[in-house]
Amino acid sequence: MPAVALATVWWTLGFNFVILLSARQGVPERLYEAARLEGFSTFQIYSQLMLPHMKSPLTALALYTFVTSWNQFLWPLIVLQTEGSYTLPIGLVTLSSN
Repeated sequence: MPAVALATVWWTLGFNFVILLSARQGVPERLYEAARLEGFSTFQIYSQLMLPHMKSPLTALALYTFVTSWNQFLWPLIVLQTEGSYTLPIGLVTLSSN
């Protein structure tokens, strides 16, 4: 049963893809075409066009990723009952605190 509880954290990884895909689809194709006509390179399109339009989704994704990685430490600590089944980060913390 603890293995199932640990696997639930990984189900949320598809959410990152959905956020980035939705943000990408929010930028109209006409904007890309106009940038190409102005002579922008691919790097300029992404750095000067895509990144400013995707600040909010990328910020949300960074916060979400931080919370998810924190839960990868905290959730096994809550769910696992025996020291023999601890994950590596939890085992290292318990070794260093003794």
